[in-house]
Amino acid sequence: DADADADADGADGQGGLPLLREMFTVGQLVNVVVVKVEQKAKARRIELSSRASLLNKELEEEDIHPGMPIYGAVSSVEEKGYVIDLGLEGLTGFLPLQNDNTAKKKKTKKKKKKKK
Repeated sequence: DADADADADGADGQGGLPLLREMFTVGQLVNVVVVKVEQKAKARRIELSSRASLLNKELEEEDIHPGMPIYGAVSSVEEKGYVIDLGLEGLTGFLPLQNDNTAKKKKTKKKKKKKK
């Protein structure tokens, strides 16, 4: 059933968001927060989320400082980098392309071609 598959993956695969199975691999470490704990007949069910707004819920703008790890999601790709949604109202981050390893590799390849 397509609806059950979409629910299991957390996205419908239509219109922008990738399916969770396309984002994660077995053995990959992921940052999550516990959303809900339910006691079932023989087991506990722990519901998790990787939303930046929940991961950063306890943060205030004044808590953020250089060198601090923070969770975010790419909200758009711009000419010079990525706009990162930190899940904090009125606050976004910017990740310049110069911090992107793939951008560095592309620049290096271009330089090599120009030298020939």
